Amino acid sequence: MPPLGSGFTTALSLVRIPGLTEIAEMPENAAVIASLITERPLCMPCLSDKAGLTTDGVRAYLRRIERVLTLRQSVDRCRACGEVTDVFAMFRPE
Repeated sequence: MPPLGSGFTTALSLVRIPGLTEIAEMPENAAVIASLITERPLCMPCLSDKAGLTTDGVRAYLRRIERVLTLRQSVDRCRACGEVTDVFAMFRPE
């Protein structure tokens, strides 16, 4: 997998999201976040760490993803660190 930030430049990659230090790279970062939480609930610190984004960046992408897909936020065990806390997950339709 190529490192985040490489690949094609899109119009979205030139838009700054207020409050974020990263340049928005919607296609790559949203795909990474979606794949991380598909059927594997993760807490915000683990999701942020694995995606290589700030928590504000992850929240911004989750809001964008939620426009198209159904996300679930609940108290559960994080599949990465094992803590019982707020986690985010996305499940495939049955």
